[in-house]
Amino acid sequence: MESNCENDPGFATDNDDGGMGDMGDETEVELVPGFDGDEDTFEVVELEILARWRREWTQARKKEKPAVLGEICRELGKLDRYRDLGPVEWHQKREEITTWLRKPLRTRKPRVTVRSGYKYSVCAVIRELYHDQIQQKHALMKQEDGSKANMKRIDLYQRALTAFMQDDLTEEQLQAARDIADKWNGAEGPTPDVQARNAVRYGPQYIHNFAEEMWRYRGMRMVFMTRWKDEKGVVQACCMDYNSQIGGGTAFDDIYTLNPSWREYLGKSFEDADLAEEEEMTTKGKQTLRTKKCDPVKLVTNEQGEIWIGEVKGCSHDQLHQMIRGFLTAHYRKASGRPSASVPFKKLGQYQQDMIAACHLPPNFTFTVDPSHLHSATAAELLNFWRERQVTHPHDIFDFQKRLDQSGNLQPPVDHNTLPLVIARSRKK
Repeated sequence: MESNCENDPGFATDNDDGGMGDMGDETEVELVPGFDGDEDTFEVVELEILARWRREWTQARKKEKPAVLGEICRELGKLDRYRDLGPVEWHQKREEITTWLRKPLRTRKPRVTVRSGYKYSVCAVIRELYHDQIQQKHALMKQEDGSKANMKRIDLYQRALTAFMQDDLTEEQLQAARDIADKWNGAEGPTPDVQARNAVRYGPQYIHNFAEEMWRYRGMRMVFMTRWKDEKGVVQACCMDYNSQIGGGTAFDDIYTLNPSWREYLGKSFEDADLAEEEEMTTKGKQTLRTKKCDPVKLVTNEQGEIWIGEVKGCSHDQLHQMIRGFLTAHYRKASGRPSASVPFKKLGQYQQDMIAACHLPPNFTFTVDPSHLHSATAAELLNFWRERQVTHPHDIFDFQKRLDQSGNLQPPVDHNTLPLVIARSRKK
């Protein structure tokens, strides 16, 4: 499992005390000095000139620096880009050059967290196989060394791991760990239970790092559809979208509409029993299933067709988000008078005070992010708040007091008493 093990030490300790001391080497990239956000100000040729004069400017005394700066400007003045600059532009450019020269050079290469070619070491295999025993030894050593406040937790865990390998494992067990490491580094990878732990432990962070670096170095936007089996063998599938957290981007709100096709693919590709049963359903059954998966409003609609939030306890992270999305969508469609309307989640935080009354949300609650990015605890708190209003305020659970029209302007909710007349007139036009 390729992973960002520098930030998450893996299966080292239940208290995050461990470390992965023998991981594969990270890929490193050598950058041109100055490419730290200055590429919009200086071109490559200009950066080469600045880098060549940087040492002399740094070593020059305060009174000598203007002369060095003048030499830099004269050399830059030979470039076509600088020939037509006026005094004001040159003054501004001199300030930009001075700011660049004062910036410290990087003392280390930038770290690229997405790995390629990660391999299991013997220590990594032993950590997986003998996790509980290592934790016991680590706990004992922690008690013995409790008085040493300067002892790093990762160093203490490494000591416990080394002591366990030397004192508790026989030569045959060490050789078996070497053989297992070779097998796990092969085409099949580690055992399913290890893969399941890796998926939960490293999957989201690895995907986030990959998406961030593909944007940073390639300018690519990405969304991910994932599937794995947990330690109980139950199939888990979800969509991951980190675009709103990267480079000022926005989330792909309609990614949930791809779930039915993704589940159909999983049923064909992985031959999972549950998914295969869905695949063997009739075409009509498939369409019914897809409608249920595509429209989250179904999750908050009771048998009488009313908007109603059921039991929240025991719901998964994805189910909580879908219920919030469905609840807001159902009420927004009611306010807009269109059965296919979608909530402008990207603008909801901006217009929250105008669109939603304060009494319809928990105290101090704001939609600063898309509902799909809310923490599970926050999502559950919001749903439980609305569930409580279903009892205390059954006729005023939630409503949009404003809606956005196609031009992005705030409008009052549609009057359902006159809605049929409005539709009839629009059809005549």
